[in-house]
Amino acid sequence: MAKKRGDDLVVQHVEKMSRKLLETHHGLVREYIGGRVGLYALYNKKQLHYVGLASNLRSRLTTHFRDRHGDAWDTFSLYLTGTAEHLRELEALLIRVAKPKGNRSKTKLPGSHDLQRHFKRFIKERNERELTELFGVSGAAARRLRQVPVKGKAPTLAGYITKKTRIQWERRDQTYRAWLFPDGKIQFKGKLFNSPSLAASHITKRAMSGWHVWRFESSPGKWERLDSLRKESKARKGKASISPSKGRAPTLEGYFSKRTPIRWLRKDTTYKAAVLKDGRVQFQGRMFTSPSSAASHVTKRAMNGWDCWRFEAPDGEWVKLDRLRKGSDRKPH
Repeated sequence: MAKKRGDDLVVQHVEKMSRKLLETHHGLVREYIGGRVGLYALYNKKQLHYVGLASNLRSRLTTHFRDRHGDAWDTFSLYLTGTAEHLRELEALLIRVAKPKGNRSKTKLPGSHDLQRHFKRFIKERNERELTELFGVSGAAARRLRQVPVKGKAPTLAGYITKKTRIQWERRDQTYRAWLFPDGKIQFKGKLFNSPSLAASHITKRAMSGWHVWRFESSPGKWERLDSLRKESKARKGKASISPSKGRAPTLEGYFSKRTPIRWLRKDTTYKAAVLKDGRVQFQGRMFTSPSSAASHVTKRAMNGWDCWRFEAPDGEWVKLDRLRKGSDRKPH
């Protein structure tokens, strides 16, 4: 569609003219620029010196013969506009970009929002997400995450995994990715959720069963629904399975006269278990005949559980199980 002539911002212009034109050809100047509105630029030896606007360009330019710019310019350019609308913003834009030496005042762009603050926040959040994906959530980063409150409810996935695990949901040609932590919380787009259903509902804005939509990689290339973890846990509890040191007597037998809590603080995660009266260690729905096998269940490698797990001594101090073997706490308690 052709643009109407009246829609043009600049309707006439003249560039890099000698100031002598203004001094010697008054009639010509009066006819073409007398009383006209527009922007002008003053130059000194081809270098931009000053930018200004005027509702009467002829009068303003002749003023510059006598003011502080009098001897600082030898040529000028004029840009005549059909209206004075937006001239001040244009002047400010030119001054901010070109930074002429003769313009002293700091110009503003009224109505314009500085995007630098938004860029900084975006880059900061992206860097935090990248660090989280690569190295997990640090204590400081975790405190910055916005947690979705679930009053009175603990994370529903607590105890199902022993290390940070990637989960994903493929929905309508789009893949959503999140992190599942050993404490059962799910991190998705800078927020923490106490259940997979809440994380899913955050996307759909309606109630969802997140157990059936989110999947984890159970083996290379094989993604299973989170619901399989729940089913496996129920099956384990039903069998009350004893792991792997089958046929061996519990190594903690005789040390405790009642069910006693033990715990292990590892990499900002506290693992909680219990030693039963018969010496077995109950941890994450399984039974272990030694603290070392319970610790190895977490790390997937051989561990000395006597140095990892701690119990609360009578004085309130949490001490290593190894103290029991050394005899300082040999008596059952």
